[in-house]
Amino acid sequence: MTFPHGYDDDCAFCTAFRFGPTHPNSVYLDDATARHANWTIFEDPNVVVLPTIGPVAPGHTMVLAREHYLSFAHVSPDLARYAESVAITLSGKLSAEFGDVIWFEHGPMSEKATGGSCTSHAHLHCVPVGDVDISGQINERLTGRRIESFADLAQQAEREQPYLYYRTQGGEHWVYDVTVDLPCQFLRRVTATALGNGDWDWLACPHPDVVHQTITAVHW
Repeated sequence: MTFPHGYDDDCAFCTAFRFGPTHPNSVYLDDATARHANWTIFEDPNVVVLPTIGPVAPGHTMVLAREHYLSFAHVSPDLARYAESVAITLSGKLSAEFGDVIWFEHGPMSEKATGGSCTSHAHLHCVPVGDVDISGQINERLTGRRIESFADLAQQAEREQPYLYYRTQGGEHWVYDVTVDLPCQFLRRVTATALGNGDWDWLACPHPDVVHQTITAVHW
């Protein structure tokens, strides 16, 4: 089953998916991932699973819509459910190697209403953190509400409301309306801080050794 939508010529992820990681406009061009023979962990016509550049922990990966959507709130219900099923499978593999996994996403609605996102292409972070809880740090800034499933993020697009999405190790889904200014990569910062790791910025701290560790350890 496929969910055709389209690509964005200005998106570095779209470029990598269409033309490969070594294309001059690819987000992965300067990363060791591009030189790895198996730079994707899993891919099909609908989603791509990649190791994250600048992982905040070993096993830090992303589930991305193959085609261009601003966030997972903008995808079809079928694609949202499918992406969630892929993330569940991925989390099982990650937890076996690295410990319990959380998910998070910044949900932009436009170039200005970013929700703290620095890349406007739907990408869900899956991060092994063990028993670390980041909800307290999020709650200091924003008020959350529990939703039943990943597909319920569609409500945010209907309201044109930027958001943060967080799934706990136990599988609870939380969404936070972003009503204040957040720094770029806010959830990366929060997660890295909770793990005692100051290297939250994927551009400044790409950690190719950890990327390689993830690619080597996670098999689909």
